Amino acid sequence: MDSKKISILGTGDFARAFALRAFKCNYDVIMGSRDPSNRSLEVIDSYFSDIEVVDIDSCIKHSDMVIVAIRPLHYSTLSQFKKQLRGKVVVEVSNDTIDKEISNAEQLCEYTDARVVKGFNVLSSWALLSESFGGSKNVFICSDDVEAKTKVMQLTRNIGFTPIDRGMLRSARDIEHSVAKIFPEWIAPTIFAWVTFLLFTLWSIARMFMRETMDWSSFPLRRFNPAVCTTAIFLLACCYLPGELAAFFQLYYGNKIKRFPNWLDRWLKSRKQIGLWAFFFATFHMIISVLILASGNPHNFFVVAKYKEYDLEGNITVKVPDRYSFYKHGEIMLLAGVVTYLSMAILAVSTIPSILERLNWHEFALIQSYLGYFTLAAGIAHVLIYGAPWWITLTKPFVLFRSFTFISSILPLTVIFFKIILLLPCVFWPLRQIRAGNEANFLWQKKKKSKKYFINHEAVTSV
Repeated sequence: MDSKKISILGTGDFARAFALRAFKCNYDVIMGSRDPSNRSLEVIDSYFSDIEVVDIDSCIKHSDMVIVAIRPLHYSTLSQFKKQLRGKVVVEVSNDTIDKEISNAEQLCEYTDARVVKGFNVLSSWALLSESFGGSKNVFICSDDVEAKTKVMQLTRNIGFTPIDRGMLRSARDIEHSVAKIFPEWIAPTIFAWVTFLLFTLWSIARMFMRETMDWSSFPLRRFNPAVCTTAIFLLACCYLPGELAAFFQLYYGNKIKRFPNWLDRWLKSRKQIGLWAFFFATFHMIISVLILASGNPHNFFVVAKYKEYDLEGNITVKVPDRYSFYKHGEIMLLAGVVTYLSMAILAVSTIPSILERLNWHEFALIQSYLGYFTLAAGIAHVLIYGAPWWITLTKPFVLFRSFTFISSILPLTVIFFKIILLLPCVFWPLRQIRAGNEANFLWQKKKKSKKYFINHEAVTSV
């Protein structure tokens, strides 16, 4: 039969949208219904006057490719057409929000004995009808039949989408469940980022009670700003800490084959999201700082560089600040902050999919690793230049923990310290050998007794 023919079982929203899309791409489309005489689709769209609606049996016989666009609850009714469907490519397009052991595609395969292919379930009716729907054009395809899968992937390209091969039909379980998940990769990093910000904000409020300076006139911007800054650099450090912990685990294991703990594995996979939240809070901090600087209040940023004298009645002279300048360390502190923010912007931009497609793995690693640690070092400098002069004047060390500049520098300095350890030759070269695929034996690893294996040459010859 002609490969440009398509049969679509069903006349619902998705079936109609798919039929229109395929018809406009020069496919010979026919639709199947249990009651074709009562389906006046041309009322919905004039294009349907050229698309015939027939009974299920006639629709299946029309082509070698059948799109099943009916509810999964009715798949059992297709068992009566098992003979007609045998050998045909049947595309299953449904979604499943119920956690079951078997996918809808696998159930359909049992009912029909056809060459079932899972696909198009990630697309909505609107996505099929609109060229500017705003979502991804990737379509996940999976099947146990390689030839059938290839045909469906070609159909996907012909109607304007990008097929993504997901392997065997059992992958349909993950494909069906993925549609029901909303930002699955962002949930944990988002909760972590905002809980961190909330804790630092509560600590900022607690400091007012400890200092007995309940000045709510500076709330929320001035009270939020230290918490926002601390959250940004804390999250940035959290992007590079798991990679260092993974390196220490590899040194401990002596190889790169053994899996990391689940918590570390999830942390490693969330670094991109954590980094983007760090950039969000860095932007938040920059905007608040600009508003504070523009408010005319020179507190903590400026020093009076020149006074202007005014003579009043009664031989009274009044000095009024005429010009301000930064503290001696103020400009360096702001420069470090600007460099940190611009570097974070480059890191964030490099994660955009359209940019990622133009970078090879070495270029991406160069940006995220070298520039990332430079950004973290610049951020630490920004914090230390601002807070370290005040630390020196303290007589009670525990008071340091009231300072956001001290708290925000603990984890980043720890990350830098771990990085220095990993760069030591005695650590760097064994780790490099491990990542190259070699195994290393260290004193803390138990020596395993070598086992002798005997070969049965007769068995090998018979095989």
